[in-house]
Amino acid sequence: MGTSFNKSGLSIIKNKLKNKKVIFAMWDADNKTDYPYQCWYLPLSKFFDNIILFDPRKQYFNLGKEKMNQNFLDIIAKEKPDYVFLLLIYDEFYMETFEKIRKISPNTRTINYFSDEAWRFQDYSRYYIPFLDYSIIPPQLPQKCYTEDGLENFFYVIGVNHENFRPIQLSKKYDVTFVGRSDNHRVEMIKFLLKNNMNVRVWGHNWNKHPEFKDIYGGSLESNELAKVINQSKINLNFTVGGYGEQQLKIRPFEIFACGSFMLSEYFEGYLNFFKENKEIVMFMNQEDLLKKIKYYLKNEKEREKIAKAARKKTVTNFTQEIVIAKMFQKIFEQEKKGISRELPKLNKKIIYLFRDDLNSNLKEKVKSADYVCFNREKCKISKYRDFIQAYSLEKSGKKISCCDYYVNSYSLGNYLLFKAKRAFEKISSLSFNSLIVPEQIMVSKDYFLKNIHVFTQFLNKKNSILIKKDNTIFVSIPLITIKKIHALEYSVMKEAFQMKFLDKLYSLYNQKKFFSLYPAALFLNSLKNHGIILKVIKETVRDSDKLKKLKSLN
Repeated sequence: MGTSFNKSGLSIIKNKLKNKKVIFAMWDADNKTDYPYQCWYLPLSKFFDNIILFDPRKQYFNLGKEKMNQNFLDIIAKEKPDYVFLLLIYDEFYMETFEKIRKISPNTRTINYFSDEAWRFQDYSRYYIPFLDYSIIPPQLPQKCYTEDGLENFFYVIGVNHENFRPIQLSKKYDVTFVGRSDNHRVEMIKFLLKNNMNVRVWGHNWNKHPEFKDIYGGSLESNELAKVINQSKINLNFTVGGYGEQQLKIRPFEIFACGSFMLSEYFEGYLNFFKENKEIVMFMNQEDLLKKIKYYLKNEKEREKIAKAARKKTVTNFTQEIVIAKMFQKIFEQEKKGISRELPKLNKKIIYLFRDDLNSNLKEKVKSADYVCFNREKCKISKYRDFIQAYSLEKSGKKISCCDYYVNSYSLGNYLLFKAKRAFEKISSLSFNSLIVPEQIMVSKDYFLKNIHVFTQFLNKKNSILIKKDNTIFVSIPLITIKKIHALEYSVMKEAFQMKFLDKLYSLYNQKKFFSLYPAALFLNSLKNHGIILKVIKETVRDSDKLKKLKSLN
């Protein structure tokens, strides 16, 4: 994973790409202080003379999802780029958009950077990869996760923009620092250090929601400020436990090492594929081990600096973004010579749709020839890719039930709520979760369905059956169906289970200065039907300074 790429090889790749055209359409691409621009656009500009910026985030919140997708297709049709670079976030692109790209510009290759693979592969990226030409994947999971799926066109790489993250002659004014979003695990770790009188500072999103950190919280950092803080810190912390409890490889250590600074990382075996333990990287096992090592390395500056120097040498030799890009395109050139398949995998599975009345008679005969069973009702809209994606999820995961996300739609509001099944399963009670599940979002293997027909009958008749369990279900975090009605629960449950898509629409109207749209009035009327949830969300959002700051940045 860490072989060097000589200057001659780098020059050859650059010459081949110089006259190629790129549309750089990563999320937040136009923000010159954010990761996509700093760590992808700037290094890519050394390879390509012609890069066109298209920011999905800015267009999404200014113009809305439909207009953003159309503008994206329009610029591809006009420019006919050789490559399009993406960073998919969630549902900002229609699945059909990728199919249309291949029709309007057959020679264009789509390349997406998937982050957070440790917790997103099973329920998200696995289903988008077949729709893309190439995928860039940080090595958070073993490569066999992809090869066992039959996936070939992916690049298993990680890199850092060493021109941004570099040694700066600044005094070490902080003992211990952490930069990153707060979560329960990180909060507990910082609390522990404060309790033990450690001089620690934090930056990043959501720390302001914890009053106990007001004296040590420095706000959010832009890229150039981040490099300064790293350089000014005697010890930089890195936590590896993600939002769903999985450990994952982070880019932050590479940024810290490129700055020539010292880091203490929560233990993660994956880092040992890149760095030698206690020679280039130092890791801790638990809170007590962290405290012990902080005290040791604060006292032993020479040893600390020796390790930091060795880590920087390894990083700038093997893991700069230029090297990553050169290796990636070298593989693309090789793959293009062989030819790439742009067809979705063939599953050869029969899927049957049942209505509630179908449960009354001859059920075994009705599903006899099926591999998988789905449920339907007339007022449910189903994505054209639903059958493929959910059958694929069952095939690859070996689970018995596939559960996708869903939109809630009304004539006046469009898709105003989005049920995020995996998040809801993790955050709310089992009883509340299963009451929000609708039959249409389920695909189940025929054998499991027939063996548990009584459970499915109760479920279809809304008798509070516990259908979805961790050991029997694979989640697909893509909205593949759209329904018209839900049974609204209390606000604390709804805000955990649903993404409030009506906020996106309000942002768009605000940025377009369409203050007198009928949409706010329709929202108000809808709120009267669902315990005032919509109004509570709006009120809470207006009070959130971080969200308002992000909104203003889009203008």
